[in-house]
Amino acid sequence: SSIRKIGSTRSNLNFEGEFEGMRLLVHNLIRCTKACMSDDPRLELVASRVDPPESKPFKKQFITMMLPRLNWNLFYNTSKSLGIDVPQQMPDDSTTDEQWQAIHSALLEVNVVEGTLTCPECKRVFPIENSVANMLLNEDEV
Repeated sequence: SSIRKIGSTRSNLNFEGEFEGMRLLVHNLIRCTKACMSDDPRLELVASRVDPPESKPFKKQFITMMLPRLNWNLFYNTSKSLGIDVPQQMPDDSTTDEQWQAIHSALLEVNVVEGTLTCPECKRVFPIENSVANMLLNEDEV
């Protein structure tokens, strides 16, 4: 069957133009490319291979800016499924520096190399290979 590319063509590049891979931040922000009717069709992640976190400069201001855009329950549950300890509740004034560092590490340093993303609404499965999620739809799915 033929495949037609739809949606945006954003890539996982950092500010220096280097490939960043499938980070939990990216996972939390992408949506199903089918026309799902859910209010929040964020994808469930099942990872079969994850690279160890690679140290990146701590960016608390960036994380704080991104918090309103995140589905915290999805992030918490995905982190937990990967064995990553992050606070169950979204950060606030009582969040310790150690917890902020854990959130930063989970969002920006963990790289999912192989796995799947599944839409909870339509059940469409999108493969992740070599840290890239294939979000293309078959022509009959458009």
